[in-house]
Amino acid sequence: MSYKRSGNIVSLKAKVTAGEPNTTYKVQLAEDAPDFCHLLGGEFSFTTNSKGKGKGAGSFEVPAEGTEFFADVDTEGWAGAYEGQGDTPAVSLP
Repeated sequence: MSYKRSGNIVSLKAKVTAGEPNTTYKVQLAEDAPDFCHLLGGEFSFTTNSKGKGKGAGSFEVPAEGTEFFADVDTEGWAGAYEGQGDTPAVSLP
């Protein structure tokens, strides 16, 4: 996962190398500071190939005061995931 911030936009590049074959993965962004575990609007998706590899990219509008973020990458999206499933480590993007 790579993150880049420009003003109030965070751009993500997601990559799955050992996922479920021919499966769509959803990527969502959450703020982790100053608000804890606050899901931001929007998502993007990508589909893995027959070997379980895939990648995608997208951008999210973020609050100006947000400084830490993490992404959720899984097949069900945020609402279908149990806590911690698919979460990436938080990154600081002041």
